[in-house]
Amino acid sequence: MTITVPADTLAHGRLRGSGKGFDTCAAPSASAVSAWRDSSPYSAVGIYIGGSQRGCAQPNLTASWVQQQASDGWSFIPIHVGTQASGLTSPAAQAISAANDAVDNAVALGFGPGSTLYYDMEQYSSTYTTRVLALASAWTEQLHARGYHSGFYSSSSSGIKDLSDNYGGSYTMPDVIYDALWNGSANTDDPAVPDS
Repeated sequence: MTITVPADTLAHGRLRGSGKGFDTCAAPSASAVSAWRDSSPYSAVGIYIGGSQRGCAQPNLTASWVQQQASDGWSFIPIHVGTQASGLTSPAAQAISAANDAVDNAVALGFGPGSTLYYDMEQYSSTYTTRVLALASAWTEQLHARGYHSGFYSSSSSGIKDLSDNYGGSYTMPDVIYDALWNGSANTDDPAVPDS
């Protein structure tokens, strides 16, 4: 199936400019998303597009739902919930498989090349740091090979700290980080991510 979307409607699966976003396990109904648009400061919605660890059914998440929400002004944060740290046995191979699956799911929803796709890596112990960095690196490289940008969601104290600590090293870094810092402040300040 080919999905044609006007360039100005679904320019890319990434945030356009700045603003607030949220994610919810299952894509909300069209009426719920409309209520969010009319009654909240949010302009971006995180959607869980696939992955072996995705926890919710997605009865609303279709290409037509994405097109409708894009037409209503929403931006998207497409999230893939793949193998978590304790299950990483062959990080590079698992990352390549996850990236290919994420691209296939993104294409089916109307997100073409140039979109940013996010890997969801939940909090993990430092014993898994090397495996997670290998996964993030291979995920990024495979997405780039397929024409997509790489995003990486993780906890400030594990995945985000590890990426920051290894920035400029031998790992290929994601293009965007999605930082889970539960500090009660609606800002992007995080001591684990230096301004540099």
